[in-house]
Amino acid sequence: MKIKFKQHLEYTNINRCYEIKDGITTIKATVFAIIEKGNGNNVEGEIDINDVELEFYLNGKKTRYFSFKELYEKLFFAKFDDYHEEITRKVESFLMNEFNENKF
Repeated sequence: MKIKFKQHLEYTNINRCYEIKDGITTIKATVFAIIEKGNGNNVEGEIDINDVELEFYLNGKKTRYFSFKELYEKLFFAKFDDYHEEITRKVESFLMNEFNENKF
């Protein structure tokens, strides 16, 4: 019987936390992702973002998600879901840039 090595893949689960200042609002974003590192000596890798959780703070005090959503829509006459999506995309983009620049 002969055994021959074919492939080696490594997966690493990561949680990256970021703080975003937006006027009197501070957003704490936690990104959950998986990093896949190469085949054999290949150092190239890929990152797959699974989820982004956002917590909202006003003047340093944590708010309830749905209360902040209601307040945001009443104050800014804008859809909170659009704001949430914008923040999520910016954080994902920031993480991808860090990964591509090997800042992990």
